[in-house]
Amino acid sequence: MPEALVTLYGAREEANAEQVASASEALIHGYGFGLVSAALAPLAAAAVVAVVVNAKGNEAAAAAVH
Repeated sequence: MPEALVTLYGAREEANAEQVASASEALIHGYGFGLVSAALAPLAAAAVVAVVVNAKGNEAAAAAVH
């Protein structure tokens, strides 16, 4: 992504619309992927925690019955 930012600044200085569009698209794609990943990480962690908590609760209940 650093190359896209350098390319974007250089293309703006040279008034190269095609390179500006290409570099802008690369930056948008990179930041979009990062934002989606950051949003999904806590959801995945919450799912793992829920599974672990429920698994330990079921084991304790089974041990108490026997």
